[in-house]
Amino acid sequence: MQVEKIKKYVRGQDLPITWQKEMNIQPQKFFTVILKEINVNDCDIDIDGSLMPPENEISENLIKAVAASEESLKKGDFVDCSSDAERDALFDSIWSDGSE
Repeated sequence: MQVEKIKKYVRGQDLPITWQKEMNIQPQKFFTVILKEINVNDCDIDIDGSLMPPENEISENLIKAVAASEESLKKGDFVDCSSDAERDALFDSIWSDGSE
């Protein structure tokens, strides 16, 4: 990737409204904006339209953790809470130190 343009001292109010909302930007603060050209052919596009980095930039540990998580789900190693009360009881039991 190559830096295309750097713009310093940009007021928050001058940034796109979607950025302001997404990053909770205060209008009076200043920012540096760095625009980089990305070859879309090098990236996958997620279901929601977000660009995903090339696979070679994804950590091996993350790939292994996701694979292990998928296997765990296939085995049925999960808990399905149907209410807030069940969820709260589950976390209470996990976080309790057993001294009760």
